[in-house]
Amino acid sequence: MDIFQRMQNQIFKGLKVVELSSVLAGPAVGMFFAELGAEVIKVENKTTGGDTTRHWKMPSEDPANPDSAYFYSVNWGKQHAFLDLTQVAERAQLMQWLQEADVVISNFKKGGAAKLGLDCVSLAQWNPRLIYASISAYGEDDLRPGFDVAIQAETGWMFMNGEAGGPPVKMPVALMDLLAAHQLKEGILVALLQRERTGKGSEVTVSLFDTGVASSPTKRPTGSTSPTCHSELAVATRILRLMAKCLRPKMINCSSSRRARSSSSARFVFYWMLRN
Repeated sequence: MDIFQRMQNQIFKGLKVVELSSVLAGPAVGMFFAELGAEVIKVENKTTGGDTTRHWKMPSEDPANPDSAYFYSVNWGKQHAFLDLTQVAERAQLMQWLQEADVVISNFKKGGAAKLGLDCVSLAQWNPRLIYASISAYGEDDLRPGFDVAIQAETGWMFMNGEAGGPPVKMPVALMDLLAAHQLKEGILVALLQRERTGKGSEVTVSLFDTGVASSPTKRPTGSTSPTCHSELAVATRILRLMAKCLRPKMINCSSSRRARSSSSARFVFYWMLRN
């Protein structure tokens, strides 16, 4: 049985998701459902060549490959449809999918969804059971576009990531997108549970900015350390001591060289935990 067959035997088999989002946050949510067996149809803009991340290649990537590793990292296991929604037939195809869908994921700019008739209110008339999940930069009513690095700065993540006394430091990944994806995914799961009980769809929204504020554990520079590192170290020390007590009776009959190796390994683990 290959990996695609295994996908079809998982928990979300029979669930239909239409993905109208691009770049990272929305596609990451779509791939979560695809990996667990859902049918995910990713709709891309035919007139612009599809999701822009198809072209976000590292210098080491094969230029002959039409798509980037970045694109594949969050779009695996989906069906891909290139549509021009200004064309009547292609728009009708999308509306048919939406009428049958359980979940739609979108990240339109303010007013963009309504202009296309793809906002929550319009789609609820077609499909009252639909769960409409959307991602924005600063909220549904804010026109500003969102850039992960800018929102990292605005929500304190770059300040927190810097060393004490040093300048702010950008997170090495698009963390606001990833955190927003996790929060949207959790909201969709709750909405699916609610629909099982009520039979009605609902709207789930997240913004990158709100996600950044809600997820930041501290507002002081911590560098590579953690506010909880001292308590974690204390717990680790107690665990190692308990392990030593449990292992001591079993080591009585071991050779002296084996005891030495076990003791050295335990000291190595302990010192590694102290340093990290």
